[in-house]
Amino acid sequence: MVYMGKSFVLLLFILFSCTDKEELIGRLQLFEQGTSYDDSVKLVLADELGKGPICEGRDGELPYGEGCLKISVVKVGLLELRCIEFNSVKNAKKEARRLNEYFYKNWVFDEVNGEPPLESFVRNAFGARLIKSNEKI
Repeated sequence: MVYMGKSFVLLLFILFSCTDKEELIGRLQLFEQGTSYDDSVKLVLADELGKGPICEGRDGELPYGEGCLKISVVKVGLLELRCIEFNSVKNAKKEARRLNEYFYKNWVFDEVNGEPPLESFVRNAFGARLIKSNEKI
């Protein structure tokens, strides 16, 4: 009986150690990673306090989906993109699929798909990718 108990605990330990843990990264880490790849990367500040893009839309709708935390506008060279932070990798993937945009960990890069310089930037700086329509989230 003691042997079965130890085996069960060992099995649980193996299962939990093998599960894919989400690696969430914050804005500062993302910005540092982007600027280390391309030093032209600049954060675009809103004209007025509280006037930048936000996750919530009118009447409580979520234009950027469930789990959206914050949106940052970034300029790379002459082009701008939106970096949307999510509370989980799963929510970022769901939104990337809906928008047909690139994602990296818990981030979605909006206004990138169809802009070759921005596509190249997010792929090379972050390893970002498009999610396939049939890919499991």
